[in-house]
Amino acid sequence: MEASMPLKPPVPEPDGFLYCFGCEQMLPVASFYFGRGRPSKPCKACKKSGGGARARLNALVNELYEEMQANRAARPARPAPIVPEYAPMGGMALWAEREEAKRRRKGR
Repeated sequence: MEASMPLKPPVPEPDGFLYCFGCEQMLPVASFYFGRGRPSKPCKACKKSGGGARARLNALVNELYEEMQANRAARPARPAPIVPEYAPMGGMALWAEREEAKRRRKGR
């Protein structure tokens, strides 16, 4: 298993502060949960809200969906096809007629 490269913050982190890649802000260490004696990223607010990256992705998906719906051409109304009364039973009706004819022949 290959270890991933840790993200490097775009600005140097002063003592007592950490950079959150979710909300892209420099925050005090108290704004992060601690696991195994170290602060874990993203910050508490991003973890509770589902992360900034996920929120941005959801916003993008919603925007693209609305754009697709706005540019969607209206479908032309198609008339309902007119079908014979027992169309779905066509095969069954033919089979029943054949079976009835066989029974009549046997009964002669």
